[in-house]
Amino acid sequence: MGKASNPIQSKYGAVSPSETEGMIIAEGVTKVDNVNSPPTYQDVPFSIAFYIHLVIMGIYLGYQISAEKDYLQVDTDEDVQLDKEFWTNVQLYSIRILGHLVFPLSGVLSFVLVLFSCSTLLPNFPKAMVIASLLTSLVWCAVISIFLLVTTPMPVPLVAATVTLAIAFCYLRIVWKYIPFAAAHLAVAMKGISMNWGLFFLSLIASALSLAWTIIWVYGTFGFFYSMNENKATDDTDESDASAEQAMDTVIMFLLTVSFYWTQLVIMNTLQVTVAGVVGTWLFHPSEASSCCSPAVGSSLYRSLTYSFGSICFGSLLNAIISALRALAQNARQENNRENGNPIGGLLLCIVECILNLLEDIIEYFNKWAYIYVGLYGNSYLESGRKVIELFQARGWITFITNSVASQVLGIIAFVVSIIAGFAGVLVESASRTSDESYYFGTMDGPQYWAFGICFFFAMIVTSVMMNVGNAAINTVIVCYAEDPAIMEKNHPRLVRLLSLAWSSVYPESGVVATAQEPQYEGVV
Repeated sequence: MGKASNPIQSKYGAVSPSETEGMIIAEGVTKVDNVNSPPTYQDVPFSIAFYIHLVIMGIYLGYQISAEKDYLQVDTDEDVQLDKEFWTNVQLYSIRILGHLVFPLSGVLSFVLVLFSCSTLLPNFPKAMVIASLLTSLVWCAVISIFLLVTTPMPVPLVAATVTLAIAFCYLRIVWKYIPFAAAHLAVAMKGISMNWGLFFLSLIASALSLAWTIIWVYGTFGFFYSMNENKATDDTDESDASAEQAMDTVIMFLLTVSFYWTQLVIMNTLQVTVAGVVGTWLFHPSEASSCCSPAVGSSLYRSLTYSFGSICFGSLLNAIISALRALAQNARQENNRENGNPIGGLLLCIVECILNLLEDIIEYFNKWAYIYVGLYGNSYLESGRKVIELFQARGWITFITNSVASQVLGIIAFVVSIIAGFAGVLVESASRTSDESYYFGTMDGPQYWAFGICFFFAMIVTSVMMNVGNAAINTVIVCYAEDPAIMEKNHPRLVRLLSLAWSSVYPESGVVATAQEPQYEGVV
């Protein structure tokens, strides 16, 4: 146990200094240094770099899109007529698909089902939902295994099916004892976001921004590939100059990939930091975060887009660079395999790709917890990550936080909702189909499969982003409970009792002791 310390919360985040005054912190945990200090902008150079990058990418992608439009120009009257007819049909069916299947059907249905799951099912029946999700995962593995056995009666699929089922059963047995732990954290986290379900509207905005950026980036990148192919077709330079141009194309493609990942990650991580601020406010100031569009939602979003935006851009850039390097290595390995290249070179590329995959997982894990502290306290990116590591090392919980049963529940729900949206798309497409053609896909073969795929894909985008809200809320609950269980108990005694009972029963080494009457926090505060 440590000595009584000063308040650990600045005016920036969710916890006021008055409420944390006199609390005791575990040994090894460094208190926040900016006590009672005004909010400050963190990691400013990275936010400036991000804005400059957006301007440069806007100019470059605009130029490449113009180049692509020039490529689509045709010369003869016959080509012009075919081109106009083709693009007229594409525009007509695209409007129908987006206006009927994607946004009003798949988008709205996914939003309603996820909102119902997070606001009603998970807070009120967390244990039943965890069990149902685990059993659903097992059944899904069984269905895939049976499908392999029926469709491909060969030894290799038979072994693969048997191993898959065995792994699924082993996993279920291992995680079964963690059900109370996952259920407790789900109950608290989902209760928090159900009281502030305006966060889900922010997730829809994030989904729309992510989709828009993807479309713009892909369209502009096509223009880059067209310019690159045109240069290759008309280039009469010698071999050394051609190698230099190829190297330059590789560098440009790498930078484009970094830009794509960086922007996507900034969008998603901004949402995560906002959720951390809102849930932290609800845990420590329930009166300020107890409605759809509570003051906590607006203030947390404002902090994420101003004071903490540099920290968000910093961590996202590190993740984007590693992801782009991994994608580059993967592309090089696949190209080497297609061309039957050097096997040693292919092996080296495979090793490099594995290392980069590992680094990508590490930085994503680091960011997951660092952004919780960014949202709660407004620290810099590196300082937030250091304090999270200190916190869990001091309490001996670092070996337990990797448990992801609660996150798996959210993933299963997202997948099931997407399946439902896909079948809803099939029903709508079938009801509108005539004998000659599909209302949404014309004379294309298999319109029902297209309807299912499009609705499923868009629903996965919406549900995945919405479930990121749930994952961030769960992580925030873990950090706040480790940081300040006494204040949480004062505001939410019943929910904190669930957490203390879960920690003491599943992880007795954590130091949390819960009696039948009242939770005790031995070694935690």
